[in-house]
Amino acid sequence: KYSVKENELEIIIEKLDALSELSDNKSSFVTLPGVSNFLKSFTSKFWIQGILTGNTSNRTFAKLQHASIANYFNQDYIFCCKFNEKRIDIAQRAKKYIVSQRLKNIVIVGDTPYDIEVAREINAKVISVATGKFSKNDLETHNPDLSIRNLKFSSKKVYKFLEMAEATIL
Repeated sequence: KYSVKENELEIIIEKLDALSELSDNKSSFVTLPGVSNFLKSFTSKFWIQGILTGNTSNRTFAKLQHASIANYFNQDYIFCCKFNEKRIDIAQRAKKYIVSQRLKNIVIVGDTPYDIEVAREINAKVISVATGKFSKNDLETHNPDLSIRNLKFSSKKVYKFLEMAEATIL
């Protein structure tokens, strides 16, 4: 029998994850309409755009590069799943780092009820976007602070919300 240490297993999973992403990413991954323009419109000195995801770092960066949107995100604020980490643990780790940087008023943009739940757990505002498998009505049952159908025509609405929320990180 072979034994593998936890940190070695984590490295193996990361590498396998990256390989699977590269093999299936080119055919199945589609950047939704409006995403690039949405991100571009919020790139400013007022808001830091980060990522909080259950994906591994390899998978996250492969997706960002494939979609040509990696440059919109501040690398210091990309929080990915570490080995066997729950989504709430990632959010708490992200919040701890964000607070240590003297930033406040986090706003999470997500397309699942889990994103709304995580935002509530770390006292963040949340914008739900019905771009995934959940409808706008489904997401609204979880009481997001703002709910939109997609990112294509929502920049003005989101901008007003962020100003009201005095957000420093998105």
